[in-house]
Parts: sequence; structure tokens; C-alpha cells
Amino acid sequence: MPKKVWIEDWALEPHTATRADHIALRHHPRYGMPPVLRGIFDGRLLFAGTEMAPEFGGFVEGALEAAEIVANGILRTVPENCG
Repeated sequence: MPKKVWIEDWALEPHTATRADHIALRHHPRYGMPPVLRGIFDGRLLFAGTEMAPEFGGFVEGALEAAEIVANGILRTVPENCG
């Protein structure tokens, strides 16, 4: 059993949320890799967060999807004899 449970309302955190964050969304935001970040640093910098997922952005499923995409990309760059 946990000894303590901490619940954080990030909308009330002044260093995380802005006034715009208090406006209710009318639809689920579009997520995925923004075009400006595609190919950045010649693939040496990889982003794998829920915001980068092409589907399920903002959800745990999106984070897992993004991680899988990055992991598969890394595995494709590893020579077969190094595995």
C-alpha cells in the first residue's frame, strides 16, 4: 500500500500552465511530429513523448506508440553483428 498519494492539478501550477490552458478544449488537439522537427539534427536527436505520437497523443497509449517508433528507428540503425 502506498504511504502517501500526491495529486497535482497541473492547471494550477504557475510554471507549467498559462491562462490559455484554463480554456476548455473543443476538440482533441492534433499531435505528431511537427514538420519543423522532422529530420532535425540528422536523426541524432529523437523525440518520444505522447505529444509526438501520430495517434493517441496526450494518452499513455501515445507515449508507448512514440517510444516504439523511436526504438524501432534506433534498431534499424544498429548493424546486425552488434546486436
